[in-house]
Amino acid sequence: MRLLVFVASIGMVHLALSILYEAFPLMYYDEIVETSRRYGIDPVMVLSVVKVESGFDEDAVSPAGAIGLMQLMRSTASWLSKDLDPKDPLQNIELGVMYLAHLLKMYDGNVKMALMAYNVGPGHLRDGKFESSALRYYTKVMTTYRIYWMLYFLKFSQS
Repeated sequence: MRLLVFVASIGMVHLALSILYEAFPLMYYDEIVETSRRYGIDPVMVLSVVKVESGFDEDAVSPAGAIGLMQLMRSTASWLSKDLDPKDPLQNIELGVMYLAHLLKMYDGNVKMALMAYNVGPGHLRDGKFESSALRYYTKVMTTYRIYWMLYFLKFSQS
């Protein structure tokens, strides 16, 4: 009987992991890693931002008008580059990483402030507008970041 319970519990763990792997995919991973490295950004952070922002839906459009995988406002994308198209998934990643790099530099490497500004904009963050929303966003990205690390990048030592 104990063996049957043990086997059943292993099956449940396998099912739970399968659901997590499906919910937290590595879509666009190679492109994210390559782009992130060029800008000196943690690729798992970028992966987490994409997951939270658009759920990897390259056609996503927010009620505010942000578009693409990294949910960039057209004005921000245009300010970053006149040559890149934020509707193109790979160029949207490029623009989003470029913007994150800019924000990290602006906030002296403070990931919390950079992510909050990514969500509400540096002006709104400075004015204290939407602070609770930005804090929830930061928490969501960091939770997603930890889940990605546990699923794909954390290596357990074997004795």
